Amino acid sequence: MKIRNSNIRNGITSALLLATAVYTFGVEATAQTTPASAAPTNAAMAVAEPQLLTAVLRATGYESRSVHVLVGRYQIVVTLVNSALSTAMTRQVEALKIATALSNPIVASPEFKSVQAFHIDYVAETPDHAGTHLVDAFDFRRDPSGNFVFHKS
Repeated sequence: MKIRNSNIRNGITSALLLATAVYTFGVEATAQTTPASAAPTNAAMAVAEPQLLTAVLRATGYESRSVHVLVGRYQIVVTLVNSALSTAMTRQVEALKIATALSNPIVASPEFKSVQAFHIDYVAETPDHAGTHLVDAFDFRRDPSGNFVFHKS
């Protein structure tokens, strides 16, 4: 089945990302686009999330439909869909820009005091738009001084 309406497709993608985050992290999370019938369960994080999305959009210049931000209690997951960046190095440089842009609102906002990591995924949609596959991923972890540091595995 092809989903042609980008709003529906983005809603489905956000719902799938949300389900993945809840399953993976075992925490409450809020997707970038939430259906009206699904009220956020953690109001403090739902209120602050638009500023995180805005920070990522300003740092990257992407369109909002290409960026998904999931906020969990301990981790923030940013997913960039169909990035034009073709090398691992250019994606890493951009991921560093995103981490820098997210650090300021995270450190300044008490509702994010429990966040310990950022995870940034670059994914590509399949040709039929039925799913995505992982292209690259980067992790940033909070160090003892409160700064977010690139984690090399």
